[in-house]
Amino acid sequence: MLTDAAARLPTRAVESLVAPVRDERQTDASAAIHAVLGNSDVHALLKVMADAVLVRRRYEFFVWAQGRLQSVLPHDVLVCGVPRSQSARMFYDYYYSIPIDPEALARLCHPRDGLANDLMDRWIGDGYEPLLISKNAEHSADVRLGEELSAIGFGDCVVHGIPKAQTAASAHCFFAFVSLRSMPAERDRQLAQMLVPHVFSAYSRAQTRERPAAEVEPSGERDAGVTDREVEILRWIREGKSNLEIGMILSISPLTVKNHVQKILRKLNASNRAQAVSKAISIKLLGASSMRKPLLADSSGEAGFTLLELLVVMVIIGLLAGLVGPKFFAQIGKSETQVARAQIDSLEKALDQYRIDTGHYPSGTQGLAALMVKPEDEPRWAGAYLKRELPQDPWGRPYIYRTPGAKGEFDLLTLGRDGQPGGTGDAQDVGIER
Repeated sequence: MLTDAAARLPTRAVESLVAPVRDERQTDASAAIHAVLGNSDVHALLKVMADAVLVRRRYEFFVWAQGRLQSVLPHDVLVCGVPRSQSARMFYDYYYSIPIDPEALARLCHPRDGLANDLMDRWIGDGYEPLLISKNAEHSADVRLGEELSAIGFGDCVVHGIPKAQTAASAHCFFAFVSLRSMPAERDRQLAQMLVPHVFSAYSRAQTRERPAAEVEPSGERDAGVTDREVEILRWIREGKSNLEIGMILSISPLTVKNHVQKILRKLNASNRAQAVSKAISIKLLGASSMRKPLLADSSGEAGFTLLELLVVMVIIGLLAGLVGPKFFAQIGKSETQVARAQIDSLEKALDQYRIDTGHYPSGTQGLAALMVKPEDEPRWAGAYLKRELPQDPWGRPYIYRTPGAKGEFDLLTLGRDGQPGGTGDAQDVGIER
């Protein structure tokens, strides 16, 4: 992790940066900066600059760009453009910490056809001044570019770079802070102007040891020397398949797949599988659409599932059934017992009301039916005593009503799931004795 070097800066240095410059050497640019940035912005800016000096490797640049830099100029994607070798074409590297569509990145950063080239041309044409790009005309130097950014899934951005000395209409480096996380404002332009020299310095040091991700120049042909078999493997990598799964699909060993993957990474100068797929899309080795060939499909022509996917799903379902099934069915048993208790409680209250009206409980001959149908010899009957029809127990049997009961005036019970006296769990007897 980068240390907070700015914390060691003397307070006087901070105050001298924040305080207005009153001498005759104060420039218009300095006055404008102080007018736009507050004290908190300047303090944060100092920390960004101090930590930038410590960047030496790409992962350190990533940590700095997605951490300290974000505290000053929050954005989703940082695009870094630099020329390579003797070519005048820019190659674009990018850094982000949230999920980004690889196809959208390719359309933004393609060295030949990417929208980043249009952004840079607009910046050069505007006199190498920082530009705000938005589809909102109120905040944008170029609404058309803002709409094109929005069309491929990105938001507003601010761009700036460093012109190439003694060469007209060209850039030594170019940076785009894409998908700003707040409404673009003059503050963003001023921050980009002050930050870009430090971003370039940190980025350049990081590249002295490691080449950037986008250094392979895309073309319509297979300039990287990737073979047909390697392209086929790349397609399955894009589908998220492991070496073992790819080997099963292509009828080759996982070790052979691994060797192919290593060659692909080397040929595309990629550090991982995801980066290799992204670069393969950008150089048109892979089309934008999925290349999956379904093993199972319906008559309408819609893609089905591969056999391997079906097997995996079946295994997962079996595991879930083994783990969850017993607990689930145990809960079903508990719920049935609880229903029986609730129904017996309702019948008990109905029997008590019957006794209040008639002076006695129904006889054994009359049974529980007397709660719903008036017996012939009960002139004081005031039922029915249940709102609905006489219930059966949760297992489809009538409740047992005995009078007199074993210990009192009546017994009311069910013998549980097994229908036999005694038992445990959902087979236990549920009832009352009064």
